[in-house]
Amino acid sequence: MINTDLNLRKLKYQFLKDGIVTIENWLDPVYAEELWEHLNTMPNDWWGVSARPDLNDNMQIIKWNDENTKVIENHEQLARDAFEKGLFSYIFRRTYEDHYAECYCAECKFTKDVLSKEVVNFLAFITDYKVTQINELFASYYAGGDFLSPHSDGPNGVLGFVYNLSKNWRPEWGGNLHFQNMQDDRIIDRVNVPRFNTLTMFDIATTQGHTHFVSEVVKNVPEKRFAMAGWWGQSDENKDTLQL
Repeated sequence: MINTDLNLRKLKYQFLKDGIVTIENWLDPVYAEELWEHLNTMPNDWWGVSARPDLNDNMQIIKWNDENTKVIENHEQLARDAFEKGLFSYIFRRTYEDHYAECYCAECKFTKDVLSKEVVNFLAFITDYKVTQINELFASYYAGGDFLSPHSDGPNGVLGFVYNLSKNWRPEWGGNLHFQNMQDDRIIDRVNVPRFNTLTMFDIATTQGHTHFVSEVVKNVPEKRFAMAGWWGQSDENKDTLQL
């Protein structure tokens, strides 16, 4: 599953130095293609439009279909109004976690595989964390106008991650993952263009993690900005980091 040509020691050094590491060509290309194909052929109403805030300042997921067009437009405006006021806000498309128990689609396979022995051992070597669980995992699709405002992921686990599945993506289209310094007053030299088959993961256990955001995607973008995003966690008995 994992590309055997990766320089693991170099990746480990980068992660331990910065708390962030970007790994290009992370998985076997056939595996990545199958996952991309699944996301690319999903009907629109298999996606939900995830928006914050709603009228009660909560997060809401709305099925993406023609019947909900007006509702989605209202939530887009709420998110933009909140962003202009400097409040945490976002709007993008995501999957629901509503597959049946024995589903064998590429998304469900990925959900199981990211806790396989191979991946857990890989993470342990790179990060010194012995992950035991996925705290949340979903596919995301940023269409034109979608964005995610600055925030940190501290309470969600030990490692945040984004596995990018966008083809032929250009940085001027937006949808880039930006990391800010600990004072949140500038972007550090870590701007992650969502290149196909690239994993970005970051430490959210030893600190609240670097503040980060996804820049707004331009309207009428010709490609699709797909990713798998989530948080690896540890059970209580595995809270100590590994010493490798």
